[in-house]
Amino acid sequence: MAIQYNIKLLSPVIIRSEDGDMNVVNTLNYIPGSTILGALADAFIKKNNIKENAEQNSDFFKIFLSNDYIFSNAYFDLFGDFSTPIPLNFQKDKRANENKLHNIFVNIPQESKLKPVETYFGVLNGQNILWSDVKTKYNFHHSRDRLLGHSKDGSIFNYESIAEFQNFIGYITGKDEAKFMEFLKDIKELRLGLSKNSQYGNVKISFQSKSPSVFFPQSPETGLVLISDLILRNEKGYFITNIEEFEKELRNYFKDDNLKIKKSFVRYGKRKSYKKIYHAKEPEVTYLKKGSSFLLDFSSIPSRELVEKAFNYGLGEKINEGYGKLSFFDASFPSLSIMEGNKPAGSVPNINDNSMAKFLIANVYKKEAERKVISKAVEYAEQVSPIGNLSGNLLGRLSLAVSENKSFEAFKTNFLENLHSTAKTSLENSYISNETLKEFIEKVNIKEYLKKIEQDYLNEDFLNNLYKKFFLTFFRMLSKKVKSIKGVVNE
Repeated sequence: MAIQYNIKLLSPVIIRSEDGDMNVVNTLNYIPGSTILGALADAFIKKNNIKENAEQNSDFFKIFLSNDYIFSNAYFDLFGDFSTPIPLNFQKDKRANENKLHNIFVNIPQESKLKPVETYFGVLNGQNILWSDVKTKYNFHHSRDRLLGHSKDGSIFNYESIAEFQNFIGYITGKDEAKFMEFLKDIKELRLGLSKNSQYGNVKISFQSKSPSVFFPQSPETGLVLISDLILRNEKGYFITNIEEFEKELRNYFKDDNLKIKKSFVRYGKRKSYKKIYHAKEPEVTYLKKGSSFLLDFSSIPSRELVEKAFNYGLGEKINEGYGKLSFFDASFPSLSIMEGNKPAGSVPNINDNSMAKFLIANVYKKEAERKVISKAVEYAEQVSPIGNLSGNLLGRLSLAVSENKSFEAFKTNFLENLHSTAKTSLENSYISNETLKEFIEKVNIKEYLKKIEQDYLNEDFLNNLYKKFFLTFFRMLSKKVKSIKGVVNE
């Protein structure tokens, strides 16, 4: 019997992803086993007051540093079921408005444009699949100068986070689960991920003795999916990701020298991580990504014992942190029907009769519009050249004029058209692409940056506010560049 843990997000949670750019911190759309392991290890250390020499405590070492206990990833709770990454061989036709996934191990429809559904999690049930994506959100922040104690002038970034009030399910498998449950029964809440000491990371957690449902193959030819990332090393200690080496590992694991991988659809990844228990960074690892799928041919149907072991314990390195978990599936169906009632990501509920929902969704659209406008302002400020033609005084006066005028049109009429010749020349001698800076300022059209935002929410007052946010950010970023070039030190 395993321990099932259920997580409800009380606030947004950020589990840092390797994706993104310098101004965006992206999140994973699940909660890694390593994150749960680290949070529970912290709780164990505090409860037993063993901060200085935790690794010397026999119970701590057994639970958190050996492979005696396995902490699985927590995936989206689909109506009480433990969902898993959808095998990459099941793909959706981007051109067709159809409610099914095609199995490319069996057949690839002609004139189709197939794509894996990598951001979704699902529960397979014969020829049907119940699926869902995980909802995420963006929050805009100013970069903070920790030494000076205030935000950095013009410097911004965005956090992507898993939206609050979503539920996740994972499992802990160990050799003495009853004893571990004694420790877990007092834990009701945890803080997970980045910025967990501020507005992020608060979750409610509960535990119960319950084993996951495991699919057992019915024939020697069967599908296999990685339900978590898989890290393998060869006999020389090097990380390996090639299919031939993986095939050898499977032969050893399932005790079948004739096992063959007939087909595969694989994604690869690289990752650096921080080992909180040791307070140290780990070396970069290469791995096979979760969702990677394989069509296997065994000599005979694999034993139930080994199938359960592959699901609950896994294969390869760092299995105690949830890596290397394998699950079988029926790969004989040409397609899967997406079960009735499930809506793909991005579908908008009917809110015509709900004024509160209208208000909340309008705020979501407005926050996204502000984020896009500020991001564009930063992007365009980086393109201005040469920056030496501009002065801090001119940019300060432009910012003041933007603040004092109620609309963009008023700013152009009352200030921009009445610039004295020196200021006008400065703007005409700096460029963005083939336009002078003056021409660019005059032609800015905020709506061009907001084509995917519902236009009904962009009323005149809100648009004027967006113009102000755009230009104040734009001129602030230019002022910062001018100061850095001319050697002026920020106060």
